[in-house]
Amino acid sequence: MQSPRASRQVSKKPYSGGGLGFLDFHAGKGEFEVQRRVDLRPGKGRIMVEEALVAAIVAEVSERMSDPNYAQIAVGRFVESQPTISRYLSARASDLGGQAVVHAVFHAELLVECVARSDGRAFLEPIGFDALDAAAQGKPVEELEKEQPALAGYIASNVEEESLRETLSLVALTLARFQR
Repeated sequence: MQSPRASRQVSKKPYSGGGLGFLDFHAGKGEFEVQRRVDLRPGKGRIMVEEALVAAIVAEVSERMSDPNYAQIAVGRFVESQPTISRYLSARASDLGGQAVVHAVFHAELLVECVARSDGRAFLEPIGFDALDAAAQGKPVEELEKEQPALAGYIASNVEEESLRETLSLVALTLARFQR
């Protein structure tokens, strides 16, 4: 094995692991470090989810619920595909309650499917904390109603508890705003 020539070589390569960013490679350590950037300019990276698509996905998910294992599979898929949002939802367990977190993750998986299919994709890139922080700067419920009325309608009709509605609105805003 060759020893590194410099204590820190940095290679800026485009990062395809989600959001806007690049990979830093530290040759001396043999590690990659992800440096993410979120484009906060109005209209950049935003997807419009149509009400008909949400209704179709809700109907499909209702049909999938006939499989007793579906909810568990959907929650597991979300936790694997969106680890940052999953950690955020888990951190809210003391406020929401453990069972509410599972419900939040299930609804978040449906939101991911809506945003992905709205953009013609099978899956979404993982969201980072920077995108969550950027979306959390305002009032998520009101902003979601303005920017993504179909997603806001889904959350309003399926989630009764206000704190869970706010949390899911933040997740939906983040998914829709920062996926390009």
